[in-house]
Amino acid sequence: MIARTVGAAARRLLKEAQTAVLVGHTSRGAFLALDSGEPVFLSLEGYRGPLTVNVAGPAQPLRGLPVQAPARLHAQEIIFEQHGISIQTAGAETWLAPPRPENPLSQRVRRVFGEEVLQQAVQHGEAEGMLAAVATLLGLEAAVERRPLPTSLLAVRDYLRQRQLERAAAAIQPLLGYGRGLTPAGDDLALGLLLALGRWGDVLAPDLEVQALERLVLPAAAWRTTALSTSLIACAAQGQADERLLAALDGLLCGGVTAERLVAGVSKWGNTSGLQALAGMLLVVVP
Repeated sequence: MIARTVGAAARRLLKEAQTAVLVGHTSRGAFLALDSGEPVFLSLEGYRGPLTVNVAGPAQPLRGLPVQAPARLHAQEIIFEQHGISIQTAGAETWLAPPRPENPLSQRVRRVFGEEVLQQAVQHGEAEGMLAAVATLLGLEAAVERRPLPTSLLAVRDYLRQRQLERAAAAIQPLLGYGRGLTPAGDDLALGLLLALGRWGDVLAPDLEVQALERLVLPAAAWRTTALSTSLIACAAQGQADERLLAALDGLLCGGVTAERLVAGVSKWGNTSGLQALAGMLLVVVP
């Protein structure tokens, strides 16, 4: 098998590691846990991301690998010796998030469009979870039945606006690990929030030290949630994420896409993870 694209973070991790173990399958690929404890995603799709290795070739060999199948990493190759499968990464393109677009929307237009996107997202089928909480927070009772607002979510917004980073990080902590799955809903929201600040912080909050906030959040993530979530959040704070999340974020800031297309695109990331990450973006993108 041949890797067409390797995310920059995945490239670095694979170069530094010597062994790995396949720890799980999804309908779209499989996860490796490296000997460093960090994850890499072997994807059968074309969507690129910082921790993603986009694999070309028949899907069955990868899907047929059992959980706990060991791999050896050598000379830009992922080798499952016991199963006669290897993935060549030497000729793969290294992927980084593209430059962001120019001419962001005004705050007034951004709020109107953000509210439209949020309403569309709720109608898309995510009437619960973080989107519902953010809808309540932004006063969109018409979009979703009013629900109790998580105290920590309200505190996150207020402390960020006040530039009280230690308190904001403390308010984010209860969200980390909240929910089920490889990337729980609270993690997805934190990812979306930090991605928005990491990529557009000079527009959204010019005087906020995003890297200082990252240094406060990541240690808590490391012991509260999964290794996958922690790695994705770390990438997000650097402005790096799956291209579906980047497209949604840039669309929120600059327009050029309908609310329907934006929501449809971001919803393709995971089962509900893309929509939960969208909630985190909206929390800081909508003034």
